[in-house]
Amino acid sequence: MKKAIEIAKKNLVSIICGVVVLIALFAKYVIPIPGLFEDLRTKAQARATVYSSMDSLIKSTPSLPKIDPSQVDDQPLGFFPTAPVIKQAQDAVAAMKAQTKSLLDNAVQLNRRKPLVPDALPIPRGQNVTRQQFLNAYKIELNVEGRTYDRSIFGRILQSTSPPTDLELRMLEAGVETKVRKDRTQFDDAFKVLNQKEVEGLVTAAKLAALTGERFRRATSFRVYVSPGAIQPHPAMIGIDVPNDVSIFNAQLSLWQQQILCEAIVTANQGSKNVLDAPIKHIVVMNVEHSVAVVQTAAAQPGATPDAAPAVDAPLSVDASLPITKSYAQLPFGQVSNSLYDPITTTLVLRVDARKVPQVIASLASNRLLVVQNVNLNSIDPGLARQAGFLYGDSPVIELRLDVTLLFLRPWLAEFMNADVQRYFAALANPAAPAG
Repeated sequence: MKKAIEIAKKNLVSIICGVVVLIALFAKYVIPIPGLFEDLRTKAQARATVYSSMDSLIKSTPSLPKIDPSQVDDQPLGFFPTAPVIKQAQDAVAAMKAQTKSLLDNAVQLNRRKPLVPDALPIPRGQNVTRQQFLNAYKIELNVEGRTYDRSIFGRILQSTSPPTDLELRMLEAGVETKVRKDRTQFDDAFKVLNQKEVEGLVTAAKLAALTGERFRRATSFRVYVSPGAIQPHPAMIGIDVPNDVSIFNAQLSLWQQQILCEAIVTANQGSKNVLDAPIKHIVVMNVEHSVAVVQTAAAQPGATPDAAPAVDAPLSVDASLPITKSYAQLPFGQVSNSLYDPITTTLVLRVDARKVPQVIASLASNRLLVVQNVNLNSIDPGLARQAGFLYGDSPVIELRLDVTLLFLRPWLAEFMNADVQRYFAALANPAAPAG
C-alpha cells in the first residue's frame, strides 16, 4: 500500500492530467450538448441532399441537346454522360450558336437598306440643311415633280411606263394632223381645198395609227406598266419646306418598302424584254405603310403635325436571343413586332400572266424577307384593258391582289431611329407596358 502511495506521489501531476482528459472526453462524447446535436443534424441533412442528388442523377434519363430548331421531343442519350460526352455536347451547342449567329448576320446584310441621303438618319437636331437635302432627294426618287423619271424608281429600277395621257394624246394628234394637212392637202389657184374629204379621212386614219403606234411603242420599249398614282409619295414630303425628323424616318421607311417591292417585281420579270412577254405586266396599286412611327413629341419639331401614339420608358430591345412572340389574330403567319424584327404589311395589285402566277409569287419572296399573307385573283377583260391603253400581249391576264408583309430586322433598322422613334418601336414590341 505504501508502495502504491509512493508511486502516486511521484506521478501525481500525470495522474491529475489523465483525470482531466477523462473528464473532458466524458463531457464531449457522453454529456448531451445541444450545439453538438445541431451540427450533426446539419451534416446529416447535407449528406442526405448529396445522396438524393446522386440517386436522381443515377435514375434520370439523359437527353441529347436540342440543336435542331424543329425538334420538339427530347431524344434520349442512351448512356451515362461522361466528361468526353459532355464535351461533345458542348461543342455541338457552340457550333449551333456560331451557325445561328452567321445566319443572322447574313440575314441582316440581306435585309439592310441604305438611307436616301448618307448620314441623314438619325438627323441631329438643328440640321435643317440635311433635312432639306433629304426632301430634295426624296422628290427625285419618286419623280414628285415629273422631271426626274430616269433617276427615279420608275425609270432606274422598274423601267416602267403608262398609257399616253389625254394631254399627250391631244399633242400627238395635233402634230399628226398638222403634218397630214400640210403634206396631203391640195389647193387650186384660188387656194381652195380640192380634196377636203380625202384629207379628213387621212387625218382620222393617221391619228388612229399614231395612237396605236404610241401604245405599241410603250408596250415594247418598257418592262411594266404603272398606273398613275399607284406608287404614292409620303404625304409629309409634299407642300413642305423642312420636314421633321419623324416624318423623314417614316418617308425613308415607306421608300424602303417601295424599293423592296419594285426590286421584287424586277426579279419576277427578269429575262423579259418588255411588257408583252413579262410575267408581271402592270402595277395597279402599291399601298405601303407611310406612318409607321407616330410620336407625340413630333409635334414639337419643325413642320410636324400632332399625332398620338403609345409611349414607354423601356429602352428599345434589339436582341435576337429573346423568344419571338406570335399573334395569329393579326396576321396569318403570326408576325408581330419583337426584339428581332418589325413586320410592315403592304398591298400589291398586279396584272400578271395567268400562266405564271406561282412563278410570280415565288419570285417576289426570293432572297428577301417578304411573306405573302393572302392572295386573291380576279379576271381581266382584255378588250377593256386595250381601250384604256394597256397592251398585255396574247397571253391571258389576271389581276392578282397580294397582302404582303415585309420584315425589317432591328439590328440595322435601329441605327436610323432617333429617341422619339425608338420609344415608339419599344412600345410596339412591348404593348403591355404602361402608357407614358
